[in-house]
Amino acid sequence: MNAAQLDLLALKPVQTNSLDSRFAAWLATPAGETILRLFIAEAFEMKRYGWRRASGKAIIERLRWQRHIAVELDRRGFKLNNTWTSRLARRAIANEPRLEGFFETRELQT
Repeated sequence: MNAAQLDLLALKPVQTNSLDSRFAAWLATPAGETILRLFIAEAFEMKRYGWRRASGKAIIERLRWQRHIAVELDRRGFKLNNTWTSRLARRAIANEPRLEGFFETRELQT
């Protein structure tokens, strides 16, 4: 490769539509705020019933099963997008430190 080709490789586009940025945008919507509030409420309900640990996915599925959630569909047509599960758990912990240790978190893959 010559210097010009190497320079072109260095000019990778900045990803402005990252998963984190899409999650942040969704979370700022009324639908995102509602889902986060319900997610946190479900986590605390599970704790009250003696659960020491739970998965964010279990809470998402519980919300899907037990509640008809009247929120807007996202741009891809989902009310509860599976892509947001781990980020919802992390945000729940950030908002409610009493949930620390309730969810197992791993390194994010973006």
